[in-house]
Amino acid sequence: LVSQGQEQELLTAVGSGDEAEVKRLLKAGVSPNARSGAWVSGEGESRFTLTSALTLALNADELHIAELLVGAGADVNARVVKPGLTLSVVALAAQAGYWDLVHQMYARKAALSPDVAAAAITQGNRSELLWTLAHGVAADSGVIYGPFDGSSLLNVALKADKVDLARLLLEQGATVSIVATDASTSSEAHLKSVDTYGPSGVAEDVSPAVKAFLEEHYQEPAHQ
Repeated sequence: LVSQGQEQELLTAVGSGDEAEVKRLLKAGVSPNARSGAWVSGEGESRFTLTSALTLALNADELHIAELLVGAGADVNARVVKPGLTLSVVALAAQAGYWDLVHQMYARKAALSPDVAAAAITQGNRSELLWTLAHGVAADSGVIYGPFDGSSLLNVALKADKVDLARLLLEQGATVSIVATDASTSSEAHLKSVDTYGPSGVAEDVSPAVKAFLEEHYQEPAHQ
């Protein structure tokens, strides 16, 4: 009970951005993996929400506190669990643009998921995308957690209008199969990436750059 009380104190300090109190509690031996869970009701069902100190810090944009927690041994492979979202904490850091922290977490054995690469793509961050690809993320992989669930990295790039990064993914081994609903209107072409998670994603109402990409890779629709 004493331990649980101290962990709640840490969560409170993290949530309020009290860096000095976080330092004091960690120095006193409070676990950096303090967490709390609750059932959230909505739309006729209850779902479990799990919040850790590190998740709380990242959601509150408290970078320095997040760095303190990681340095103190917070679990860098923990998952964020809440209604509609299951995401690795390192992907959450990447989505916030905290790439130095992502590197720090990787140095502490954090596993890089495609979601980390997806964050680099949506931010237009070529160097960090290359870093993720060089450290175990396959260019042809699909995103299976978080807001990009069901998309391939290639489709994330096209949906984000990052054609230069789409071409980079092709160079790094991504594969595509393009079909169209109407052969006369290639701008309505559907782009599907062939990866370990199967065909996924659709690019519609596209920019001229994405349209040019589609036309470049266009294939006649397969006849059933």
